Amino acid sequence: MRSFGYICFFLSNLESCFLFFCPFFLFHFTPLHSKTIYILPFPSINFETLFFGDYKYNDPNSQARDETSKTWIYLRKALEKNNFAVKAPCEESPGDDVTYLISLSNIDQESLKNFSHIPKSHRFLLVFEPPVVSLELHNPSLAEYFGKIFTLFDDVIDNETYFKMFFPQPRLKMIQPIVDWSEKKFATLIANDNTSDHPDELYTARRKTIDFFERGKIKGFDLYGNSPSWVRYKNWKGAIKNKWPILRNYKFCFSYENTRGRSGYITEKIFDCFVSGCVPVYLGADSVTQYIPKNCFISANDFSNEKELHRFLKTMDRNTYDNYIRSIDDFLKSDQAKLFSIQHFIEIILPHVGGGEVESVPIDS
Repeated sequence: MRSFGYICFFLSNLESCFLFFCPFFLFHFTPLHSKTIYILPFPSINFETLFFGDYKYNDPNSQARDETSKTWIYLRKALEKNNFAVKAPCEESPGDDVTYLISLSNIDQESLKNFSHIPKSHRFLLVFEPPVVSLELHNPSLAEYFGKIFTLFDDVIDNETYFKMFFPQPRLKMIQPIVDWSEKKFATLIANDNTSDHPDELYTARRKTIDFFERGKIKGFDLYGNSPSWVRYKNWKGAIKNKWPILRNYKFCFSYENTRGRSGYITEKIFDCFVSGCVPVYLGADSVTQYIPKNCFISANDFSNEKELHRFLKTMDRNTYDNYIRSIDDFLKSDQAKLFSIQHFIEIILPHVGGGEVESVPIDS
């Protein structure tokens, strides 16, 4: 009878119990995100590694080269703070909760067709590669599918379909301590042995520089890269995971972009040198001095041939070199360099999905 009484008491007070515990259940079991963004990662890049992995270059668990995933981890955090659930594409069709698609230089047709039900104005493409690397990314017909295309290339910006972005850099501060001039090796080039039949490619220019040192048997130059074909060069020192620890130990690095002459196409190559306290010998964007002061790098275009350039580098005194390092340090601390920050990159993207304020992103860790 006593048990029966307890049951009657519970049933008579069921409404009160529900009202008491309802907030608890709502708080703990209601989804925290009201909107969903699907992000197509770069081709051949794992989504989990890019958006959820360890990014610090000195972390043995990190799978990201020179903290490259830091940008995407902080973008995810910013989107989540603005009530977005960030998801990777899957084989089944996305549900009706999908509000935006962001594609990272990925135009795989099988993947894109799953998102055709999303309004065109909510489908974004981020273009990081030049036609030399991916001609398809620059096909005007992509504007029929994507409502907004964010790109590095200044000549196509119209702020209607094409919007300017900058290549986000994980660090904008030199790694300390800076290796002393007297302890640094002469010069290096870090790249893979790529080829292209595009007229604006700079792969040939890289090989020409490598051949100059190899055939002339000039000491002090080291080549690094993950291409097995580099084994044909005696100066090749092997494959590497991170560039920063290598660059720190050299005075100069031949920092050639993948393409020449495209305004606004400034990538991590010159910034890898800056962060490492290494002076870059730069070849690439014709507008580079609009964004980076001339006293921060040596322009390969200022020399008629490799021999003349080598003489200039070899005869540079310590005072002149230190002036380059100071200029680089000043630039990294300037508002001008902040254009290339992760923070600025997120501030460009977030308003287009209705996002709000962006939290501060560390520039050196």
